Amino acid sequence: MVFIGSLGSKNKTELQDLASILSLSIAGTKADLQQCIEDEFEKHPELKNEAQFLGLFKQSQKRPAPTNKDMAAGFNDIFQSQPPLQRHRLNTMAETMPSTLYSM
Repeated sequence: MVFIGSLGSKNKTELQDLASILSLSIAGTKADLQQCIEDEFEKHPELKNEAQFLGLFKQSQKRPAPTNKDMAAGFNDIFQSQPPLQRHRLNTMAETMPSTLYSM
């Protein structure tokens, strides 16, 4: 099982699964479990490098904010794009109604 996301985002069942894998007690509240797991990782920092736990500690990388040059290029792409080659026509009310209604 691979764990991803912060411990604070985990529900109690997920924390119990993690505690079980770490051979910790699964009893207690969510806060108790979270504290117990955090303590275990502090005692054994090498666990943070194991593949199944890497997602708990890896910092998410945010995209850099776009520069003015990037934004200008994006606007040019939008305004220079071609319209679709074929547009779908919406059916008019007359086309969707049975022909028997017209003969009245």
